[in-house]
Amino acid sequence: MARWKRTGTGPGRIVGHGNVEFHARPDDNAIRTFALDWDGDSNLVPFLPGVAFDQYFPNLRVTVQGQQELRGNAAQVHALNEFEAWVSRAKIAYSVHDADMTFKALPMADVHPDEEVAATASFVVRLNEDKRRLWSETSYSSEKAEELLFSVMYQVIWNWVVESATVETRETMIAALERQFEHYGSHGIPSDILMRGIGKAPFSAWQAISDSSPATPAPEDGDIVAELLDRAVILCAVPANEQTTASVTAGPTMILDAAVWGHLSEDTKAFAGSLCWMGFALRLAEQELIADACDPDDPRWISVAEVSIEMVRRYADADDGAIPSIAAAAFYATDRATIAELFQAIPGLSAQHRELTLDRWLAGVAEKGLTPSRTGVTEQDRLFAYGYALAVVREFQLVAQGRGDEERQDRLSSL
Repeated sequence: MARWKRTGTGPGRIVGHGNVEFHARPDDNAIRTFALDWDGDSNLVPFLPGVAFDQYFPNLRVTVQGQQELRGNAAQVHALNEFEAWVSRAKIAYSVHDADMTFKALPMADVHPDEEVAATASFVVRLNEDKRRLWSETSYSSEKAEELLFSVMYQVIWNWVVESATVETRETMIAALERQFEHYGSHGIPSDILMRGIGKAPFSAWQAISDSSPATPAPEDGDIVAELLDRAVILCAVPANEQTTASVTAGPTMILDAAVWGHLSEDTKAFAGSLCWMGFALRLAEQELIADACDPDDPRWISVAEVSIEMVRRYADADDGAIPSIAAAAFYATDRATIAELFQAIPGLSAQHRELTLDRWLAGVAEKGLTPSRTGVTEQDRLFAYGYALAVVREFQLVAQGRGDEERQDRLSSL
């Protein structure tokens, strides 16, 4: 049975498949050579080593440097520094002469008469332009093959590019990896726990270099993101009134299913709640810091009005109508739209900067060692989106109620 090494980044269109055969002699079963076949866009070939490395090193748990054993983040930093140094040496070597800059662990060759296929690895490369990710998912022919080969797949693909591609492709590969290293320097090492960062560094390289990349550049990690994040964290710590608390805390049980809520660990419950509160606080921070975020005449508010008015009507006769109507509207909004669509629909900050703020907060959570078990990326997105939508619907209702404009009230009520 094939064993998959997934990244958890969510769906994306498949842009290529690769298959690697590893050859060994029957008498010792030691892998000596490999052969790689790529079925996909040739323009993606220079980015494949970086995609493979981005899949590998966030999962690295332990490595050895000399006589010292490195674990966790120290092991990942060491692997990153080693590969970056290798790429720098290769760039210099290729600029001076046509040097042999291949990793020596596995040479590339067709199967020899006295060798046989001992293991295989198949990888699928996916692209999600909305989430700005380019990543791979790899399957191995056995668990033993995965343990042996996962750490060298990026080296295998590097060797294949160097030995089989053109000089121009090789130069593009080095330029792409340099751009990828710059992304790690600015945004940090992707979290293997949350997986949100997997694929973003290769996408950044692909976008900057490929002619087929989108025209809009990725947002830089600028002052506004840091300012929003700082303010949102502060707002999360401010005690909320009873109505807001009830509305926010209703989210996790609805999204993670009330039937299983009681069986979740306290850490998972706390993490789910913090995601909802952070989404709520981010919107409040936007209202304070982004002038356009508070424009009630923006035409995009019409979709918010539809959701809000529908839920107000549905729960008009409830004992405390405001709490169930706002909570239900937020849940309804996250059920009918993805977090990317929600971010795109609301006036104010760009959707990309909103996602970047969320990613930076999640990275900070991971650095503190908080493991969100039982919450995958989809659940995390919905929990955060619920809190964000809750603040938006609450904001809309307050704006609509406070306008005192009978004509506007009639128009909204007619939706």
